[in-house]
Amino acid sequence: DAGNVTPIPRGLQRGGRAARRAPDKRTAFLLVGLGRFDRLGPDIIELAAENLARFTEARPYRSIATVAWGAHAGLDAADSFAAQLRGFLRVRAAGATRLTRVDLHVLTRAEATRVHSALSDFAHSRPPGTLRIAPLAPARTRTRTGSRKVPGTTHLIVASDARRAGRETWRGSLLTGGTSAAIFSQTQEFATSALEKLDREFQSESLTNERVKTLGAKLAALTLHPALADALLASRATTLSVVHDAAASRIPWEALNVHGWFPALESGLSRRYATADLVPARFDTARRAQRELGVLLIANPTLDLPGAAEERARIATLLGKSRSARLVEIVGRDATVARITAELESGRFDVLHFAGHAFFDEGQPGESGLVLADGELSGATLSALRRLPPLVVFNACESARLRGHGTRRGKGPGIAKARSQGMQRNLGLAESLLRAGLAHYIGTHWPVVDASAATFAGVFYQSLLRTSIGGALVQARRAVRARRSPDWADYVHYGDSEFRLKVI
Repeated sequence: DAGNVTPIPRGLQRGGRAARRAPDKRTAFLLVGLGRFDRLGPDIIELAAENLARFTEARPYRSIATVAWGAHAGLDAADSFAAQLRGFLRVRAAGATRLTRVDLHVLTRAEATRVHSALSDFAHSRPPGTLRIAPLAPARTRTRTGSRKVPGTTHLIVASDARRAGRETWRGSLLTGGTSAAIFSQTQEFATSALEKLDREFQSESLTNERVKTLGAKLAALTLHPALADALLASRATTLSVVHDAAASRIPWEALNVHGWFPALESGLSRRYATADLVPARFDTARRAQRELGVLLIANPTLDLPGAAEERARIATLLGKSRSARLVEIVGRDATVARITAELESGRFDVLHFAGHAFFDEGQPGESGLVLADGELSGATLSALRRLPPLVVFNACESARLRGHGTRRGKGPGIAKARSQGMQRNLGLAESLLRAGLAHYIGTHWPVVDASAATFAGVFYQSLLRTSIGGALVQARRAVRARRSPDWADYVHYGDSEFRLKVI
C-alpha cells in the first residue's frame, strides 16, 4: 500500500554468510510502498516520503540514499525528487525525524546535471535555511560486465469502474516496459449486452481460427480506449501481463487482437489476479537448482474421462523419453485425497499436471478445487501445505461426445451452457489455487479437443526445461494454431511469464 515502510536490516538481504551475520541495526534497506502504478503521482510520492521520514524518528538513521521513485513509470526524475524533499521537509519542520542528509542517485551524468539544476531552483523557492543542495558529486567510474537487463513486461490493468442501466465503464491502465517506461490510463464505456454477445460468440461450437481473429479485434475495440490500444501496440516488443479484477476475469484476453497484433502468440501474454487477499506464492526454491524436472501426473480419478486417460498416456510417453524428467503417475482410484496431499507435501515436484474434474463454489471461491477418487481437494486445504509445486497445469479434455453431439448448432444452447459452466469452473479453480499460494497456473477457458490438448502438452513440456514458462506457453500456443485450431486462445497462464522452473 502507498506509504507503507518495511525495513530490511543490513546482513539479511542475501543468503550465505551475509545472512548468518548479526544484522546491523544502524543501516538498513527501506522498502517504501507506492500503491497502484496507475495512481502514482507527486502527491503519492510526497505522502510516502513523509511516512519514510517519520519512520526514522525513533531509529538510528541520520541519512538516506534514494532514487527517483516512479521514474520507470513515466515520472520525471526532478519532479520525483522534489516531491520526496517536500515530504521530508514537512516532517522535519514538525520535529518528527532525525534525517539530516538525503543523497539522490540517478543513472547518468547528464541526468544528474539536469536534476541538480532543477533542485537548486527548488531550494531557492523554500524558506531560507531549510534546504541546501550540495555541489554535484563527481561521477563514479565503473566497469560493466554484461548488458543491463531491460524490463521486458508491459502491465495492462483492467477493472470495472461502474455498471448501471445496461452500461459498463472499465478503466484500463498501462505501465509499459522497455527502456522508457510510461503510464497511460483511460476509461472505456460500452453496453453490457455487447460484452455478453462477444462472450457467447467465443463459446460457440462453430468457432474457427479465422473467427478468433475477428472476435479478438472486437474485444480490443470494445474494452480498450483507442489511445490505450495504440500505446499497447507500441509496446509489442515486450511481454504483456493482464492484471484484472473478477469482472474482467471471464474475458478471453488471450485472443486479444490489437490492430493485427496477437500478444499471446508473439511476445507472450500472462495474467495476474487483482485481489487483496491472495496468499503470497510459495514453493521450494531449492528445487530450482536441481536439474531434474519432477512432474506429478494425476489422471482420471473418477474413471469417467476417456480423454484424460489418453492424455496421461501421451504425457507419460513424452516425459518417459526425457533424461531430465521424473514422472510419478497416480491414476484412477489411487488418486485419493490423502495420497495426493502427501505427494504434494513431499516437495519432490515442480509441476502438478491434473487431468480430471474440477469444481467451483461461487459463494466460496476458496472452497473450489479438484475432484479426486474419494473426495474433493479444495484450495482452502491446499493453502495449509508448505511446499506446493510452483506450477499446476489443468489441461481439461472435452469428450468427443460433447463436442460432436448432434449437429454443430442443433444442440447449441445446451453445449453453450456446458462450455460457459466449464469456463466458470476453470477460472474458479485458478482463483482458488492462487488464493492457496500457488505461483503459476495454466488452464483453459473451456475444455479443448483432444488433438489440441495433445499438441499443447507435447510442445509445452519439451520447451519447459529450455525456456521460461511464458516462452514455453508461446511455443505451445503457436503449435496449436499451426493445426488451424482456435484452441490456441483457450490457454490461460496466471503468474510471471519470465519465471523459469530451473535456474541451472
